[in-house]
Formats: sequence, C-alpha cells, structure tokens
Amino acid sequence: MGAFTYLKGVITDRQVASIAPSSTYAIRRICDPLDLENAKVVVEYGPGEGCFTRYLLPRLSEEARLYAFETNPSFVNSLRRKSNDRRLRVIHQSAERANEVVGRDDADVVISGIPFSLIPATVGERIIERTAEIVSAEGVFILYQTFPPTAARDLFLRPLLEKYFVIEQVEYEFRNLPPLRIYRCRLRNGRPMSRSHLRVAPGSA
Repeated sequence: MGAFTYLKGVITDRQVASIAPSSTYAIRRICDPLDLENAKVVVEYGPGEGCFTRYLLPRLSEEARLYAFETNPSFVNSLRRKSNDRRLRVIHQSAERANEVVGRDDADVVISGIPFSLIPATVGERIIERTAEIVSAEGVFILYQTFPPTAARDLFLRPLLEKYFVIEQVEYEFRNLPPLRIYRCRLRNGRPMSRSHLRVAPGSA
C-alpha cells in the first residue's frame, strides 16, 4: 500500500491511531519473542496496511492460520489484493465478532493494534471479552498502544484488560512514531505463559 493510501486511511478513519505504519523496531519487539513457528492459530486485530501481517506469515508453519480483522475497507482491499497466501484470512468485520470466526480456546497468539482510547468503552470491553473466549489457556494476548511519552499508564485500557487477563509484562518501544506501550497478557484463569509460547528476548523487559 502506498503512503497516500495509508494517509487517506488515517484521515478518514478515526480508529487509525498512528500517522505512519509501525516501525521495524516495533514489529520485531512485539513478534520476535513469540514462538510463531509452533503456533497453529494467530489472530491480528487492526492489521491496517499489513506490516505485521507480512512479518508474521513467513514465520508461521504451513499448517497455521492467520485471521486478520480489519474494519477499514481500503485496508481490507489492499490486504486481499496483495496476498494470496492460503493461511491468511482477511475478515472485514470488527474484532467484536472474533468469537464467531475463530474457534473457542483456539488462538495461540492474539496481537491487537486497536487504539482502545479512541473507541467506546463498551466496544472495547466486547473485544476484550471475545478475546478471552478465543485465546487458549496457554495463549498470549499482546496489545500495542500509542501513548504520550509522559503518560504513566493507559487509563483507557488497563481496567478493561484486568477484568479478563493478567498483565504479565509491559514494554515500551520509542523507535516508533508515535511511541508504543506493549502489553503481554494471559487469561486470568489460564496458565502462565510457557516457553513454548513466549520466550523473552534479551533486553525486552
């Protein structure tokens, strides 16, 4: 997707929080600690122009599935046009519908770029609740959010998350425009992240 198309998506869709696609530093910081080659089901919320999607696909096994939920039609069309990978399923629906598409307890990894501070709290809670339904007991739920450098915490997101998940790690990536706060979570009643799902990369804490 060209810069003009991405900029158009930012201007016309208030749920697009970033003024530019995620940086390579951010993508690697979020994805590299994951044991993606052993993941069977990966879910992505808000893939946008597909920078995470393109990074994930080569690292997944041939048997894996990647569900990408996107509401912006321009981004949906671009993702479908540029990838004919049979493992990728671009879903032109809100992540609120994730439980209708992905099997219960099936997702090994869920990565979300949805800007929860820009959507109604009721919608955000439905998305978090649906995620709790689809993620496996040992699964990982990762959220990346833009934030002002002086912010101490994400007051829009943390209370929603902690109703269903345990936040096991919070990281920051400043080599992104804007900077990111990254949450790594597991189900509140699930099992702690095992090394088979998450291996903490050196310097990521």
